[in-house]
Amino acid sequence: MLAAGFRRPYRTDFRPMKMNRRILIVDDREDLRKQLSRLLSHSDSKSETSSLIQQIRNRISPDKDPADNGQRVTYEIDAAHQGKSAYEMVKDSFTRNEPYALMFLDMRMPPGWNGLETAQRVRSIDKEIQIVIMTAYADYEQQEIVEHVGDPEKLLYLKKPFHPEEIRQLAFAMTENWNINRREKDRLILTNRLLRENSFLTHSKYTSLNDTYRTVLDAFLAFLDTESGIMGRRIDDQVEICAVASSRDEKLVRKLGSDHNSQLVTDEKNGSAYLPLQAGEFDGFVFIPRKSIEFPYEQLNPFLEILSESARDVLKISFLLHQSSNHGVIRAVGTAVRRVVDSLQATRDQLKDASETSADTPMNTLYGDVQARIEEALALTEGIESYCSGHAEKPSRMRHSVAELVSQAIEGERQVIDDAGVHLRSTVAPRVIIDCDGPMIVRALRELLRNAAGAVDVGGSEQRDISITAAYLDDETRIHLAVTDSGLGLDAETSEHLFDAFYTCGDRNGLGATIAKQIVDNHGGEISCNSSPDTGTSIEIILPVG
Repeated sequence: MLAAGFRRPYRTDFRPMKMNRRILIVDDREDLRKQLSRLLSHSDSKSETSSLIQQIRNRISPDKDPADNGQRVTYEIDAAHQGKSAYEMVKDSFTRNEPYALMFLDMRMPPGWNGLETAQRVRSIDKEIQIVIMTAYADYEQQEIVEHVGDPEKLLYLKKPFHPEEIRQLAFAMTENWNINRREKDRLILTNRLLRENSFLTHSKYTSLNDTYRTVLDAFLAFLDTESGIMGRRIDDQVEICAVASSRDEKLVRKLGSDHNSQLVTDEKNGSAYLPLQAGEFDGFVFIPRKSIEFPYEQLNPFLEILSESARDVLKISFLLHQSSNHGVIRAVGTAVRRVVDSLQATRDQLKDASETSADTPMNTLYGDVQARIEEALALTEGIESYCSGHAEKPSRMRHSVAELVSQAIEGERQVIDDAGVHLRSTVAPRVIIDCDGPMIVRALRELLRNAAGAVDVGGSEQRDISITAAYLDDETRIHLAVTDSGLGLDAETSEHLFDAFYTCGDRNGLGATIAKQIVDNHGGEISCNSSPDTGTSIEIILPVG
């Protein structure tokens, strides 16, 4: 099961095919059916037409086309004596995804359907089949046949009697045309899929490097129709996981070994793909243990190369933005620390004045103020350390009761909640279990509870409520947590930047929501803010169960 934040694979019923040389011969005369079969089945050498086409292609394009493997053309031939039986055979082959590439069809086949009716009915099932209509009589004008059957580029009219080489030429040229059309359809499907994932990469909103890693991995998962994979980076001889499709995929690191590949490596036998993603000093990769899309890697690799290039561009941009963001954080830290220092200096000056002039302000009150400012500075330092280490900290997962984690968070913030005069309501569904880093989840909940208590206290409203809820989502593979307060709410701009470091300093250091988001990100979850002025605020978390 995919972790939260990943899309479901992009499934398609279209399946690629190998070279198709399947031919159906339809004629009421057994001797003609056998004659055509012998012509196409027992040729001792390659068709002259085949050789000529190969020579032309070699002159125009030195690259060998997948259709031309330098071997003798071999056809798979079936026969039918009536139009209706031919129709049933085409229908059955099409259903089994083994369609005929070409049908040689007699015009007169008493007592059943004639060739025109048979062609019409066959085309109603399979619009790609190439048709050669054979006749010794002028029953219909060629234009009339085209009007009834359609797709003139897939239809030929052959007068009896015919020359053997004429049949060989038609068989090769028209089955080749079928395969060219099919390969173009394959390319169109893969091109559309590539455009879809490129658009997903370039239009996604990246609020952190973890978001970028997950989005890049998601693009490859969706392109290859799979739900298993990891994105990582190599640091010296070690592999560090950046994103996983699900927690069970972390063990995939053991499959990689110490070999370092700088080129795309795919294995058709087991379906795996190793895609290097070097971006500056970032030595990254995506590893997919098994694709589900049925196209072979021979067709997929050019598209994967392009998608990899797009992913590298996205990573480079994200790293630049992250560096710029870090500069902003450093400036914000300086501002926050300066504010604390200024406050301490002001209190120190008051103490100095009091000691020199015996001021009315009691000395113990002033010392209490100094102590409060010192505690504020210590809290800021602790928050900064947690914020900086949170990027690299990986959760140590164990099985936990969500009710117990919520209880620990509430008890940890009991003094803050009581001081704010808040009524707290906890509603946790029974027997909700999660594999997570318990202390980290408790830390995230405590940060959100502390923010909620501050919002209610600042709001000054008569309704001073906080609620915390937890329950399984419908599929029971994810858990929904929410911390909701009855404060004044947030405007749109503040809601958008709530999880940015130091964006809202207020009485706190502006890191609580940021740290909570880091912890949720590290667990492969999602966190969001739903708020508007005068309606309170709800912070909602979705976490994978395992």
